[in-house]
Amino acid sequence: MSSDAVSIFLEREANAFNNALRSIFKFEKTISIDDHSFLVKSDNVLIFIDLSYLYKLDDKLDALYIEKMIYEVKSIYPDNVLFVFACAYASLSAVKKALHDNNILLCILSLRKCVGSSRSEFFRIIDSIKFTLDNDLVRLYGNSNCFELFQQKSLGFLAAEKFYDLWLKFAVRFDYDLVDRKIDEIKELLRRGVDEIKINNDLIRLLKLLGFRVSSKSNKPNYPDIIINDFHLFFEVKLNTAGIDALDQVINYYNFYGDDWRGILVAQAFSTFVLDSAESSDVSLMTFDDFFNFIRYVSLFGISEKLIKQIFHAGLIGNTISNLLNKRFQKLNMIVDLLSTGINLGKVYYKKLDDAVYKVAREIHNNSDLLNILNSMNSLPIHLFDFDNDKVIFNQFSILYAFPKLILKIVKEVAKK
Repeated sequence: MSSDAVSIFLEREANAFNNALRSIFKFEKTISIDDHSFLVKSDNVLIFIDLSYLYKLDDKLDALYIEKMIYEVKSIYPDNVLFVFACAYASLSAVKKALHDNNILLCILSLRKCVGSSRSEFFRIIDSIKFTLDNDLVRLYGNSNCFELFQQKSLGFLAAEKFYDLWLKFAVRFDYDLVDRKIDEIKELLRRGVDEIKINNDLIRLLKLLGFRVSSKSNKPNYPDIIINDFHLFFEVKLNTAGIDALDQVINYYNFYGDDWRGILVAQAFSTFVLDSAESSDVSLMTFDDFFNFIRYVSLFGISEKLIKQIFHAGLIGNTISNLLNKRFQKLNMIVDLLSTGINLGKVYYKKLDDAVYKVAREIHNNSDLLNILNSMNSLPIHLFDFDNDKVIFNQFSILYAFPKLILKIVKEVAKK
């Protein structure tokens, strides 16, 4: 593909993206900042959209520009903001910045088709985007030979895997199924009796992908297995039944980290002594199932200081996380079922919402609960649907498919309420 052809392709993609993005937001909810950026406000979300680099085919969005815009917006709106940057090309620094910040979504035109796809879809469409990849992304392969393999019509395994790893880092924070697959892989390691250091490294890798700042001292001699600096948490992991020695280990770490930290003992099971002594020792106890539910919850709904205090009380944590997860997941499922119903049917009578959802999603929900969800979603700053007399008319622009991460992020904000 010639450079002229690439430019024409990217300009066409830029026009489509620009028009689509602007069309889905409710006009009365937006504040125009300049010709290339605007802010979307609502009760649940505050979104900054920047399109400055969308048409700059001779320049790349970099981390310095992202940091500059974040600083300027935060100086006016200090609340939690979701930043969306769209560009034709992005430097490696911008990609890394987006990967390590849950509040930044980066839409690179050459990557837009694969981010948010399933793995099978990814391999089907990977060939169609290989000519429009940002040159800086080649560096993620480590050497040019891998990239040349990727450019071949019959993809080399190493190149395809490396590119998939890049996509995984984007998607894992927003895709529940991906997180679940990673958890299943770790469960298999536990079943096979793999050593503790390997298990801990895999847990640390997963926590980092979810955005936690895990200390480099984690899983090192004389330090806890997992240390999360941003929430003052440390975890000691035991692969079998945790006894008095494991409890004493966590208590001793308190002498080093202080009372403002929370020590958590993670194990398959706990001795009677540990169960009886944990609460008075101010130590939290988590089974691996509880720990994995914690990871699932964070991948779906994020984390906060309030939630940390709610979950990590002294003693056996038990069903606290699973109950929270089930409650949020039921609401999220209702939202997904509603939107998939709307996309399939277009118009639905208020009184028959539950019948319509069952027809499309084969799930049973209470009609009043579905109406409550609709009312809460109507405050969103995007055109997912409109009300018309006794019907709800769903947007047929296929927003869910065009901007899966953006919509999922917003939907999760609603599910938190």
